Amino acid sequence: GHTSGLKLLRVAAAIRQAGDRDRMGALYTQFGGDIHVLGRRSEMTDHWEAGFPEYLRAVGIEEEYLHAANDERWDEILQAETDEALARTGKDVGTPIISFRRDGDLHSFFGPVMSRVPRGDDALRLWDAVWEVATYPGMAIHPGTATVRGESRRAVERPSLCLMAARRTNRVVFDADVTLAMPLERVWRELLDWGGHGRWIPMTRVDVDPADPNRFVAWSGLGKLALEDRMHATDIQFDGQRGTCHVNKLGPVLVGFADLTVTAAGTGTRVQWHEDVAVPYVPKALTPVVAKVSGMLFAFALKRLAKA
Repeated sequence: GHTSGLKLLRVAAAIRQAGDRDRMGALYTQFGGDIHVLGRRSEMTDHWEAGFPEYLRAVGIEEEYLHAANDERWDEILQAETDEALARTGKDVGTPIISFRRDGDLHSFFGPVMSRVPRGDDALRLWDAVWEVATYPGMAIHPGTATVRGESRRAVERPSLCLMAARRTNRVVFDADVTLAMPLERVWRELLDWGGHGRWIPMTRVDVDPADPNRFVAWSGLGKLALEDRMHATDIQFDGQRGTCHVNKLGPVLVGFADLTVTAAGTGTRVQWHEDVAVPYVPKALTPVVAKVSGMLFAFALKRLAKA
């Protein structure tokens, strides 16, 4: 069931994190074919508790990855990837979610889920049609049902075409580089106090997850017009002379990442912020302007930190 699928995803994540992304297509084909076509599900369910190592060995998974099936540490990565995918499409979808770029723009959609498997030229024509529909601004085809007669001549209800196109986004990249007349340790402490960012970032409130101080939601704007953005800070390192932190931006408005670096600059501190995000509804021609303004506004906010 779903828990067996989770264990397979953990193994795939371990292999991908080791740098072997090229194997992902073959792995998903192997796992999906064994479960849905070849009837090998029992090889997993019968040895579910142990993480079905014999099945994994039989399909060529190396020994160093077998333990990942029962290693819950991979769940955080899987959840972050799921959050990122849902931020692109909205939450009222299932899997798979496919993302690709066309003319530099990022497009994502849920599906397609078909009642029959297309083959040959039919598959190519279908993909061309899906490509055009998914990249048309504002298009969404919602789930429906089609009556399909199987070999038993019983009418069954299955999804016909289920495709939900995501909002259109464009990439915005900006940097802010500010030197503050504050000691390094204090700046580092203030920047990692996520809940305190509202003191120096205008019109912003930050709610920190009580279970994880490095997961938080920023609300930007006024009242009911405030925009929600979920974030997770990782790779936090500080040695007394230099601090770095990576922030995953998980949507629903901004999806991407930011990198924070602080270094000693005489008696002050240099703060460098690099942000790379997909921004919805901004025309591509305006992204350089949005990037420049965003960098200026964030630099202004950082200068307010010294006065907070």
